[in-house]
Amino acid sequence: MGFLDAIRFLLSPRRKIYRLRKKYDRLREKADKIRQQEKRVSVLSILDQLESTLVILEEQNVSRFEQHRMVGYVKSGLAKAKTIMKQPAQQDFQYQKRRLR
Repeated sequence: MGFLDAIRFLLSPRRKIYRLRKKYDRLREKADKIRQQEKRVSVLSILDQLESTLVILEEQNVSRFEQHRMVGYVKSGLAKAKTIMKQPAQQDFQYQKRRLR
């Protein structure tokens, strides 16, 4: 039965939820390493909002429509957190402007 269970997992929508959880965990670890407090707090607040939706997706049976809506919400939140993390610090940006003149 182990082989059949693996195939069912690969073809099921649970795999998508598993991938989202992995992305969430990786971003959470990177966010914990951010030194700038403002950026860290903003990223962590976004990720905290997403965690409850991920838990619902993992633990409860929801309709495909609701599942699709929740997955879209989590994906957009992860993308937003990623863009905030990639933004350069304000101090570094100002320093680069002065140096270019």
